Amino acid sequence: MHKPVGLSASKIKTFESCSFLGYAKYELKLPDETNNGALLGSIIHELLEILAVKPEKYKSLLITTELEIPSYITRWFIKKLKKSNILSEDNLVLLRQFFIRGFNYDFWLEGAIKVLPCELEFNIALNSRTNVKGFIDRAGIYKDGEDYYVVIRDYKSQKKPFTPLELKKNIQAMIYLLAIKNLYPYINLEKSRVEFVLLKKQKQFIQIFDNWDNEQNMGVFSYLEGVGEYLDNFSIEKAKSNYAANGGYDRSWLCGNAKFPGELKSDGSPKWYCKFKFPFSYYAAVDFMGEVLRTAKTLIDLNLQEGEILVQKDFGGCPFFFSEESC
Repeated sequence: MHKPVGLSASKIKTFESCSFLGYAKYELKLPDETNNGALLGSIIHELLEILAVKPEKYKSLLITTELEIPSYITRWFIKKLKKSNILSEDNLVLLRQFFIRGFNYDFWLEGAIKVLPCELEFNIALNSRTNVKGFIDRAGIYKDGEDYYVVIRDYKSQKKPFTPLELKKNIQAMIYLLAIKNLYPYINLEKSRVEFVLLKKQKQFIQIFDNWDNEQNMGVFSYLEGVGEYLDNFSIEKAKSNYAANGGYDRSWLCGNAKFPGELKSDGSPKWYCKFKFPFSYYAAVDFMGEVLRTAKTLIDLNLQEGEILVQKDFGGCPFFFSEESC
């Protein structure tokens, strides 16, 4: 019997971007090194969660400039940057800017009759084989006459805002509203919205997904069931069906233009490339049934536990670029 398919917005987006990227990450479970931007995003999310769960302690903070950021927050940033091995003045400046942007935009959800738990976890069973799960950064329930509606807030550290089409078809926002309706059936979806807070933007840093209704919500439910069916028993044949490299300008950039690992640009900086483009060796921790538990490129990062079996593996690179099979 196959394992149930667990879906998330990020997993769906990965498979849509490149079928082999999704296969490498979720089926082969290859080592997935987190980039600088993602690490910064995790750090600011963690801080905002800490503040949100203690309103009695932090609600009186009034911060509009970097000079007003308490020293203990700066020290906390430095500690986290050191732990992630990305401590630099540029990253510290970015985190301080992220904090000001996120904390100053109605962080306490004024006017909400109910503030939902920060990083609200959800796990919805779509059917016996598929579930969708995730976390909602911040959300509050409001009342308008006899109607209750929700405002969901998601903090983004991405460089670029969503295009109008990306915003209109944003699967993450759709899943969030599906989850809220599942948890709170009395919510009026037509009055609810998802606000994306773009922490890197100085102006127009809010993008809103709204005008949703129950019929669209059921459509998303059916769509997710279809995605789960497609990903069930995902094979290498399916993985080769939707390469980013075949996706034209919109997706081919995901592969990167480096011809080998470490290739440099004319200015001496390294060329970017997909982490699963080139071959590499790695280590895997497996259980007694041979199921891969986690992988890493070094034994130290693998952190093998008692009862786990160590296996050394080779990844042959993305089949689009290498004739040798990679799995």
